Amino acid sequence: MIPDIQNEKPKYEFSLVSVGLRGLRIPRNILRDNGNFEFSNPKVSIYISLPYNQRGIHVSRGYEAIEKVLEENSLSTWDLARKLAETTLRSNNYSNRVIVKLSGKVIEVGNMLNQVEEEDFTLTYMLRRSGESIYILSVRAYGMTACPCAYEISKTLTNGNSIVTHTQRAIGIVNLKTKYIIPNGIHEVAELIRSSMSMRLHMKLKREEEARELLKVRENLKFVEDVAREILHKLTLIKDLGDDVIVMVKVISFESVHPYNVEAKHIATLGQLRKLSK
Repeated sequence: MIPDIQNEKPKYEFSLVSVGLRGLRIPRNILRDNGNFEFSNPKVSIYISLPYNQRGIHVSRGYEAIEKVLEENSLSTWDLARKLAETTLRSNNYSNRVIVKLSGKVIEVGNMLNQVEEEDFTLTYMLRRSGESIYILSVRAYGMTACPCAYEISKTLTNGNSIVTHTQRAIGIVNLKTKYIIPNGIHEVAELIRSSMSMRLHMKLKREEEARELLKVRENLKFVEDVAREILHKLTLIKDLGDDVIVMVKVISFESVHPYNVEAKHIATLGQLRKLSK
């Protein structure tokens, strides 16, 4: 009889909150999109809790869960995470919790490569044997900020003859912790981040186009704090998100005139933010 080493008692009987497979690449066609976007380089990680009296997990069961779910037709990111969690929990009766993480990039199909419409996402789904579950959607998107302080001071110092400022790339990160699916959440949140910046990023700009874009930026000067607050405000306007959704917004400006970056961050429920927005 083949021994089951994983079922042995460990030398030190401590429970572990998570053990599992990390960063397994999956076929991108398993993820269903809405026709305008496609997924690039998707990865999945699956972790289960391990009780104090179990030496190890059965790693093959995690991979078998992925194999089984991948046999199905294409699924949304939300459905894929849920099905992987349910299948994994059924095959590991010694575990009381499973965590599934899906990550990758989403790229707009048919984009003329002028504007960068690409975002990073991570969807985490946690399921307990009791049936309690939670989703955490994390979306990252890029834009550009232009400093209003340097602009106004240069205008004052030159009596309006020379108006300059510094610009830099910035990244916006939004985490949404919710009990419910947000069907178009990745794209909606990414667009919300980009539209809150001073300017979108462009793959290609001719000389005149570049100059005109920078002239337009004068009408949309923002600190990193301004961007973070605008993202928070726009999130309160999404009616599909309930007041109990926990929001984390972080904006990082990759400073062009300083040897450091600047970061703004806030965490709150949407209910708290909506009360402050009234």
